[in-house]
Amino acid sequence: YKTYVDRYNAGEGDPDFNEAGAFLHRIYFEQFQLPTTSNDPNGLAEEFVLKHYADFDELKSDETATELEIKTDLKELLKLHKDQLLINGSMFY
Repeated sequence: YKTYVDRYNAGEGDPDFNEAGAFLHRIYFEQFQLPTTSNDPNGLAEEFVLKHYADFDELKSDETATELEIKTDLKELLKLHKDQLLINGSMFY
């Protein structure tokens, strides 16, 4: 990360390559934060969450609601088509 930033700041090499390298290293290594009590996202993940939600709790609520909707939809689908769902010759339901 530091090399990309230093090379970009010094005008060495391809500036687009160095900027992209710094960005990619930042978003990759940022995810390896130490666990916290809330374990809320930080850095770019936090920016993304706050762009789309009021806070991390709102995202988690939305994820829970979406998960419940998907599970309900799948259960209804299985009820309607369980006699048609075969996996490796076995019934799947």
